[in-house]
Amino acid sequence: MNHHTIVGLRELARVDARPRPLVWWLTDKALALLQNTRVQVVLENDPPLTEPVLFAMNHSHYFDFMPSRRALWAQRQIQTVGFVKARAYQNRLEAPFIKTIGNVPLVSRGYLISADFAALHGRKPTDDEYRSLREHVDHGAPLPDASVYRALEGQPRDMLDLTYDPKIACYRDAIQQRYASGMAASVAQARAVLDAGVSLHIYPQGLYSTRLSRGRIGTVEFALALDVPIVPVGFSGMNECFRKHEMVPHRAGVLTMRFGRPRRVTRPELVDFRPFVPADEQRLRDVLEHETRTLMDEINALLDPAYRWGDDLDGDGLEGVARFFD
Repeated sequence: MNHHTIVGLRELARVDARPRPLVWWLTDKALALLQNTRVQVVLENDPPLTEPVLFAMNHSHYFDFMPSRRALWAQRQIQTVGFVKARAYQNRLEAPFIKTIGNVPLVSRGYLISADFAALHGRKPTDDEYRSLREHVDHGAPLPDASVYRALEGQPRDMLDLTYDPKIACYRDAIQQRYASGMAASVAQARAVLDAGVSLHIYPQGLYSTRLSRGRIGTVEFALALDVPIVPVGFSGMNECFRKHEMVPHRAGVLTMRFGRPRRVTRPELVDFRPFVPADEQRLRDVLEHETRTLMDEINALLDPAYRWGDDLDGDGLEGVARFFD
């Protein structure tokens, strides 16, 4: 039985990202039984914090958020809420748990392109189709002359809960508008978490990879949108203790979380920047990417050698359309 479905913008915007206390307590106890009988998490150089922050960590294993978040709570009473890609909410069996432990949904352009394509055509785009659509959305490249693209551009429809009328807006603009709308909802959800006194936890590289991979500009944008300090974190040891895609350790070991110094993004060029507004992202992309690379270098310095930059900055996790859509 297929438990996956396409999740629209309205459903994601309604998610209450703040964790439920009872669910958090039960999850903490379950993780103590599943993981911490065999795994010790050591916190190094963790800074004293007087306000909620944005922890920016490498993502070396699918389930590394579990021991890292639990260690912050168990050892320092720091509660965190993570950012989770929209694709995770497609699984109707997993989505209730993801929502109740506290996570902010993220709507990427990749998800919007793939989900809209699947809703219209009844299948995911191929990797070649996705690349053509992404080049069109990001850079205005012309689409190939094929029926699948003509339908996307010309057929009125409900595009992820918002009406698409090609007489009013073109396909490219419609995707960009939905991206801005979805990310505005994510910023509002994240702000509610911070207002509740809870910190945020994000993976700048987006997808998991055994070694550190290329960072995305979204972390810097969230820090600016929320006016919150970034704390770089290097988390090492998961791949020695956990098999791929398993949440229970297969052998005992030590996981190490090393913390960098909290800092705010203060580049003068970004004073008037509007986070997650496509035109502003394009205009200041070089500055955003420079800030992101600086952050990733800070994370890299906090990692064990086996977890630092690899030769392939794209990483070795999910590939193609699977990065965005199940």
